[in-house]
Amino acid sequence: MVEKLGADMTCEESQAAGQTLQEGGTVAAKLAERALGASDLEATKGPTGWRWKLMDSLRRISRDPDCDVPHWFRGETPLGIKQPIPNRNVFPAGETFKAQRESERHLAERGDDISIRKNYTSFEEFQAESTQELTRLVKEGHLEPIGSQEVKSLMAGSHGYQDRHPGQSTRRWD
Repeated sequence: MVEKLGADMTCEESQAAGQTLQEGGTVAAKLAERALGASDLEATKGPTGWRWKLMDSLRRISRDPDCDVPHWFRGETPLGIKQPIPNRNVFPAGETFKAQRESERHLAERGDDISIRKNYTSFEEFQAESTQELTRLVKEGHLEPIGSQEVKSLMAGSHGYQDRHPGQSTRRWD
């Protein structure tokens, strides 16, 4: 199964593999919980489906200074958009790359214009390929189209899709 894991799997094989991995993860988490002498670590999951409490317990025991990661899986991901990502001195500070400087310049030029159409020009430029990929994702059950009224209120009339992963946070795509 591990050799085929990924793009070479059919939808049915992917679902079966996911179920097997979920069951194995549950067993491993329960064993870790017992070894740590803790409770509720296996069952506590964030919107991503990851066991953030277990991750945090293992981080504390290993004295990992990067204390933010388990909380990101809890649903408190800063992404550096509205909140800065704190430097925990795990990695040395690096220089700013050309791509970062160009991105900063582009965002400064955009100003307050954060329209979806401007944000997704690559979709418009490669519309045939993008539509083909969206169609594949819908056909395989990864995405589902969402209603036009909901789409209009969320995305100003663009075409909308949302993922179909139960128990996880809902993500939407234009």
